[in-house]
Amino acid sequence: MTSGSIILAGQLLSTAFACGLNLYATVAVLGLAGRAGLVQLPPGMTGLLHPLVIGFAAGLFLLGFVLDRLRFARNAWEAVHTLIRPAAAGLLALLALQDARWYVILPAALGAAFMAFVAHASKTGIRLMVATLSGWVGQRRALVRASISVLEDLAAIAIVLATLLVPVAALVVVGASAVLILLAGPRLWRAALLGLLALAARFRGFFGRPGWRSREQLPRAVRDAIPLEPLGRSPARALSAAVTGLPRVGAYRNGWLVFTCDGPTFVYRSLFGARATPLPQPAAVQLRAGVLADMLDVRIAGNARSFTLFLLKDGPPAPLAAAELVTPN
Repeated sequence: MTSGSIILAGQLLSTAFACGLNLYATVAVLGLAGRAGLVQLPPGMTGLLHPLVIGFAAGLFLLGFVLDRLRFARNAWEAVHTLIRPAAAGLLALLALQDARWYVILPAALGAAFMAFVAHASKTGIRLMVATLSGWVGQRRALVRASISVLEDLAAIAIVLATLLVPVAALVVVGASAVLILLAGPRLWRAALLGLLALAARFRGFFGRPGWRSREQLPRAVRDAIPLEPLGRSPARALSAAVTGLPRVGAYRNGWLVFTCDGPTFVYRSLFGARATPLPQPAAVQLRAGVLADMLDVRIAGNARSFTLFLLKDGPPAPLAAAELVTPN
């Protein structure tokens, strides 16, 4: 592979990462830079130079900027773009390489779509992490969220401009993005996965019948981790959930909240099989409703510590699960 091919690959991947952060800002900057003569776009991307395309992208960018300040609209907007951003990044790569061989175009398009998906999932994970912060940051959660949103938009614009004006910078962007995501570790990855699972559960809740899951409806490995109830006792009931702040479980761990005759238990899968962790007796439970997931902030009885449960939308109503959590065995 020549140095020119390596730089082109870096440009495609860094532009795709920018698409994952803000698709419409990326498209608008590409079009404006091309019309201003700062760069020469590939022949397949000349459609981005049309004033209508630039104006439409700029309008959607402004719409997204406004909706991102509105709680329910923000979550709906991000949910819809879980598919749109990766697909658009793949399409841009396809257009940029339209004269290349198919065995070059296909991996490039898939790689660009994956890069945009990683950026989008990372955004989702960071926003979920902000939702569980406490202290000074938690009291100013709206301001922190808005600041992060502005930084995401500025980062997308800066990445595109750097990629276009200094092509070798694209390699730096791709490398730095990979390092930052790796350094963030399981906390960010699990939070990102939680966002995607919450989105899927939201769709299941819309088009299916949300409610409790029986033992038989859980994966086999999870069923084996739940003790069998004695004869005459109520069968186990479960709902899709995640937890953060629970000792020895890990931040933003995805799994199932299971209510057995012995009390509530959080069950999750790890590298060493399914594990079940009994939940401590709560002193107080605060419910915070959300679009993709409801959150239960649980303060542990006789302890200053607390943890947060995320209840996905394909289960029973959150108030019912909260009531089950505080009901003595």
